[in-house]
Amino acid sequence: VFRFGAEGACQLILSKRNPSLSGQDNYNNKWSFSIVKRVQEPGLKSSKYVYLVDPINKESSKNNVFSFNSNSLRILPGEFPEAYSEEMKFGTYLKLYEYKLERFKTNICLDLYYRLSLLLPNLPIPVRFYERRSIFKGKTLESTLNGLTIRLEEDRSSNLESDNWPAATSMNIEGITVPIKIYAFKLDEKKKRPTTKYTKNEGVIFVINGQTHGHFKSSFFKRKTVGLSNLADSLIVLVDCSNMNTKMREDLFMTSRDRLSDSGDLRKKLEKSIESLLKEHEGLKELKLDRHQKSIENKISDSKPFVDVINNIMRNSPSLSTLFLKGNRLGNPFKLAAGKIKPDYLGKEFPSFFKLTKEFPKTNPREFHNHNDKMRIQFKTDVKNDYFNREKDPGDHILKINGEIFERDYFINLWNGTATLNIVMDQKFYIGDQIKFSFEVNDVSHMIEPLVSEFYIKIIEPINPSVSNDPGNRVKPSDPGEGNELTKDQLGLPDIIEVLKDDDNWKQKKFNDSSALKYEDLGDEIGKTFFINMHNKYFLNERKNNKNIDSKIVESQYKYANSLIALSIIKAESDGDIKLGDEYSIDRLIDETTSSLSMVLLPMILELGGLSDGE
Repeated sequence: VFRFGAEGACQLILSKRNPSLSGQDNYNNKWSFSIVKRVQEPGLKSSKYVYLVDPINKESSKNNVFSFNSNSLRILPGEFPEAYSEEMKFGTYLKLYEYKLERFKTNICLDLYYRLSLLLPNLPIPVRFYERRSIFKGKTLESTLNGLTIRLEEDRSSNLESDNWPAATSMNIEGITVPIKIYAFKLDEKKKRPTTKYTKNEGVIFVINGQTHGHFKSSFFKRKTVGLSNLADSLIVLVDCSNMNTKMREDLFMTSRDRLSDSGDLRKKLEKSIESLLKEHEGLKELKLDRHQKSIENKISDSKPFVDVINNIMRNSPSLSTLFLKGNRLGNPFKLAAGKIKPDYLGKEFPSFFKLTKEFPKTNPREFHNHNDKMRIQFKTDVKNDYFNREKDPGDHILKINGEIFERDYFINLWNGTATLNIVMDQKFYIGDQIKFSFEVNDVSHMIEPLVSEFYIKIIEPINPSVSNDPGNRVKPSDPGEGNELTKDQLGLPDIIEVLKDDDNWKQKKFNDSSALKYEDLGDEIGKTFFINMHNKYFLNERKNNKNIDSKIVESQYKYANSLIALSIIKAESDGDIKLGDEYSIDRLIDETTSSLSMVLLPMILELGGLSDGE
């Protein structure tokens, strides 16, 4: 702690054994104490720590710390503002002098409490906080710190989406099991960030033995490889790295134990596995779709005018046409389930079955194209979602390949009776190889006979890649009269949602009077969405002051110009012309760009388009 102390900082250590454990009468009432401080001596590169002793011997090694007799000491806090009034009869007492707490100058039951709750998510014992500085007033002057996980469990009924959360899952990284818990929060009625009570911007938190060692920011969920943009402010993911060996910890975390290393194979592998795990999680897919449907319900604009505009642009502007013809949007696999109220899933404590949804025997193996990097196998079961990652009697799983333990990476997601096994197939296989896999599930109720599922995989030729997106392979847009116009999905166009001040989207998407367009990419299943601010102050001003132009035309120019700007940024980022790091997401770039351009966008369109040669 001394590096957080001012010059001359020191620490008092005071201790007395429980008299019932002492066993020696002459020590029953003895308190021992010392002062520890840091000194910098000439000639030494690093600091030296020294402690105070009673100098009765010439040989320093024979000197003892100070001691005295007392039944008790009045050193514990009493009623506010009494800092030292209650008796302490035995135990250990540490006091820091000149300790600097510069970033947390508020009541310690507020900012410091929340920060320590995050840094120590799995405290083995609770810690009591007493604020006794007379400058602070209020009701919250005492609090018990239990750690983030306890707080999350205590608040789950009021803050989490349903009783199915947190979802428990695990990854296997280089033969080590890494348990993971996913907390999904309800949208806040006050439209604040749902996780603001627990974290600042931490999304994925890495924990070793109860202590946070690093994190990914919540922008991690907005990555294309994750596709959870509309859940970014509603998720906290805890990754327990306690099972990792010393070398893995050294490779993954900085020596300061407060952040991950910036590079390294293990970091990349872990990052990629977490991306895949979250993207493939059935519960997160359902929640993502549900949130999206609520945000667009009865609000999607008629896309035909925009499609007509784009088709005209493509006929008249070859350079702008390169923004489109990339329609790779898939049909929404969740649409049939939309709007239906699903009954709550009530899983069993231990599974009575854990079997493949589709059998792949030796005579009819599952075909695996050799160019893929991951294979998905699904199981049906009747066990609770937290089966593989709970405190009491958790389940265990083993994956074998041809009778041997599979030492590569894999993860399993368990959600409402469906378990999805994702196997990273990055080892060398040959075309025609037939491989036997077995997946064993065990727990205290299946100690004699585990639940075993066997399936066979046959390695086949890679699929021929689809038609390239290279401009040379694209079909020229039809001229008028030359066939059908391209559709919205063929053009890869987003849904456009108009947002007004009284909409839920206004606060949930964090709009203000200067905002213009917010971008949300929810992957191929759902696609892209543009949320357009129809209460942008610059747009409203232009529409009001331009008496000679139909207000509908001004509105269309505003909507479609912003949409074209956003599409151009998406295209540039996709082509690698814009390089964005993990800390600066594309949705933020689009938000800031369209917002800053909104004050000049309509004047440019309305005025510059009419310039004459002389002007």
